[in-house]
Amino acid sequence: MRAQVSDRRSALEAEIAQARARLARYTGDPDVSVVGDPPNVNIDRQTLLAQLDNLPSLRSLDAQTTAMDADVRIAQAAKRPDWRVSAMYGRREPRFGDLVSVGVSIDLPLFARRRQDPIIAARALELEVARLERLAGERDALAAFEADLAEHTMHHALLVNARDNLVPLALQRAKLDFDSYGAGTVDLGTALLATLSVAEAEVDLLDREAAVARDAVRIIITYSGEQP
Repeated sequence: MRAQVSDRRSALEAEIAQARARLARYTGDPDVSVVGDPPNVNIDRQTLLAQLDNLPSLRSLDAQTTAMDADVRIAQAAKRPDWRVSAMYGRREPRFGDLVSVGVSIDLPLFARRRQDPIIAARALELEVARLERLAGERDALAAFEADLAEHTMHHALLVNARDNLVPLALQRAKLDFDSYGAGTVDLGTALLATLSVAEAEVDLLDREAAVARDAVRIIITYSGEQP
């Protein structure tokens, strides 16, 4: 039993050391410490859904769609006649009088079917592709969001089960075994094993609380744009 407890302690100490190493990696401080209030772990589904369009991946697709729309407009503008008006004033000798000239030029888009129309069609197709990619990106983001929420809900259910059932049952079993040991119906090893089971159940409860908190923080940071 002592060897089992020692192994469990070593495993937990290793997890703590790994967590500190990860924290040092992100902060650059080799002697990191945790200060301040814990992060928010309350998830507001509707608020996060409303902020889904602010995801960097979707904003990038929005920018791509806007660029494609501008390309279509430019291609369409090239098909319209381009008017240019110019004016020039020249000062000459008094006996000749001043000179004013006005010029008008028009660029006519000739052979539109073979030149401008194919370009417009190509740009319009690229715009449609960009819009479809944006729609697919939104659906992917929503699916990932719902999957993360489902995993968080599962971890929360595991936490509730451990808190309301597993730990109380382990405590009850330990009490019964110690009472039985006092009555001489079980040996001391059985009673001590029940105590060890209580400790394991409480450590497992802490692990489940940590999993719920990690889920919540990751979901909030990912889908709300909040900086850690």
